[in-house]
Amino acid sequence: MSITTEYPIWLIVFCIGFAGLCTYLLYGRDSGFPIRIKFFLAFFRFMVIFILTFLLLNPLLKSLFKNVEKPIIIIAQDNTSSVCAGKDSTYYKIEYRQKITELIKGLENKYVVKTFSFGEKISEIISWTFSEKETDISQIFDEINIRFANQNVGAVILATDGIYNKGANPVFSSSRLNFPVYTVALGDTSLKRDLVLKKVAYNRVAYLGNHFPLEIAIEAHEFAGENARLKITKGDSTVFFTEVKIDAVNFNFNLPLELAASQKGIQHFTVRLEKLENETNPGNNSFEVYIEVLDGRQKILLLMNAPHPDIKAMRETIDLSDNYETDVFLASDFKIQEIKKYNLVILHELPSLKNPSPGLFNSITQEGLPLIYILGNETDWNQFNKLQTGLNVNASRGKTGECQPTLNKNFSLFTLSPEARNFFSFFPPLQIPLGNYKVTPSAQLLFYQKIGMVETEQPLILFNSTSDKKNAVISGEGIWRWRLSDFLHHKNQNIFNEIFLKTIQYLSLKENKNKFRISGKNNFQENEAVAFDALLYNESMEPVNETDVNFEIINAENKKFPFVFNKTGKGYHLDAGIFPVGDYTYEGHVKLSDKMYSVKGEFNISPLQIEAINTVADHQLLFNLAVKNQGELIYPSQLDSLPEILDKRKDIVSVSYTQKKLSDVINLKWIFFILISFLAIEWFVRKRNGSY
Repeated sequence: MSITTEYPIWLIVFCIGFAGLCTYLLYGRDSGFPIRIKFFLAFFRFMVIFILTFLLLNPLLKSLFKNVEKPIIIIAQDNTSSVCAGKDSTYYKIEYRQKITELIKGLENKYVVKTFSFGEKISEIISWTFSEKETDISQIFDEINIRFANQNVGAVILATDGIYNKGANPVFSSSRLNFPVYTVALGDTSLKRDLVLKKVAYNRVAYLGNHFPLEIAIEAHEFAGENARLKITKGDSTVFFTEVKIDAVNFNFNLPLELAASQKGIQHFTVRLEKLENETNPGNNSFEVYIEVLDGRQKILLLMNAPHPDIKAMRETIDLSDNYETDVFLASDFKIQEIKKYNLVILHELPSLKNPSPGLFNSITQEGLPLIYILGNETDWNQFNKLQTGLNVNASRGKTGECQPTLNKNFSLFTLSPEARNFFSFFPPLQIPLGNYKVTPSAQLLFYQKIGMVETEQPLILFNSTSDKKNAVISGEGIWRWRLSDFLHHKNQNIFNEIFLKTIQYLSLKENKNKFRISGKNNFQENEAVAFDALLYNESMEPVNETDVNFEIINAENKKFPFVFNKTGKGYHLDAGIFPVGDYTYEGHVKLSDKMYSVKGEFNISPLQIEAINTVADHQLLFNLAVKNQGELIYPSQLDSLPEILDKRKDIVSVSYTQKKLSDVINLKWIFFILISFLAIEWFVRKRNGSY
């Protein structure tokens, strides 16, 4: 400890001189005090003035502190279910737990011990439930790097079975560690008699009336010569059954199949392998599948004045999508009352002089159906111009010409791929009626007409949208040539399909006009929090959240769990927490301006079975991990020797370091009390000897 100043230290001479001068002026003359008393008083006065003037130099007290930091030993315990999947589950919950507890107590005598348990999440307290559903070993290394950066970490003791099913390979993720890793090899490495439903791959969404694919991967160990019986059930009914002959000691088999989506809503299927005799782990024999079946396929009506190649080209393109199904009729054969079944109508050269169909157009208008008009030489222009399509055509019957498409770069209703945007100029020409084309301001053009080498501003394909309907107009016939040209150049029809399907998608998309909406997933894992978002709109369709949204989740036993959404920004959010595996429905209610709005839905919680699929411990990975990080692999029976192993390492030692600290002397409280004491003593002595 020492004292320094912000100013040159030789200035202390002036402090001494000034203090001496002031003391002499007060006590240097005959003041009537005895000589000993006078020197006594002069000393206190001199010290007070000297200290005060010295403080004007802003003296600093420099201190050096020495700290000793013990090595930190980190113990990370795997808390996932695969550790206890074998026959030693009781051992890990009782005897092994006692060994780890004793190890911690022994290490605390010399080291600072930090404990963690890990699985799908990390906890600072070791949990002995062995119930977590996923193993992420790399996550514990990332957490250690963050929490203990620049600290004296001596070693990490990682107790696990080496099975990881989430995150990166722990051997690679440990590369940033600069301290040894000791691995405690848990679990059972022996290949047991086991029948495993390794994987079930499926799409979570299917459409009503379609078939959806399942791909099932089966493994069998030590069951050569036996049969694996696979059953798929829905409720109490069996929808699929087969037997697979196991012809090898280590057997792998992939089974692709299709099931029918025959019912709307979330459909729950159970894929199960029947247990074989002496099977050690039947817990990995089943898998739960949840498919959301949507009645989302839209019906498209193709009406034609007469048979034409365009009709086949359009139908083949539409049939490529599972979202649509198509019916084709001659206008003269179609029953107008059937129009209610459809979501979009394509009219080829209609209305025509042969088929004016006024009743058809009245029905389409009443239903508010979107339309695609394909114009041709048979189109009745007087009737067409009355339909308010966004285009008026003044053309003479029988006069046609050819034109190619020119892309409108300002088109914004949907986007086209770069491949499509660059290829349209190579499409063959369409046959268009010659005449004057007048476009209304509400229309948007996708293509202009290019006649010969002249690029015009007349429309080839346009879209028009009003408050009650949307439609598109293709000004010529012959788009079947575009499809053939696409195949000629690319050996596929992807570009033609893209523009036609995006046209249908834009026209058939229905705007959600509900003032109260709840959005969220339909399927959650059992370790995942159930969460939903909600939006509420006023009469001007502006989002508001002044009122509370009440929400109920209802399980299969009709038990209700009430919640209230939290208000976030201009919307709502709800985190309902973790729910057990099963099927649930929900109801949301909100009141706005004396009107009650409600939304109903359903979701399910599916079990997370990934830990049961692989229960064979991977001690080779633990060995590689320990060797790479200058540690050792040990077994639970060797835990008693671990403190001795750590003690022998010369790199696991305490670290001492000094810390320099500067503090203002004027801030020291004891300086103030010394000055007060000196002045008080001087005053008291002077008072006692008859002076002031």
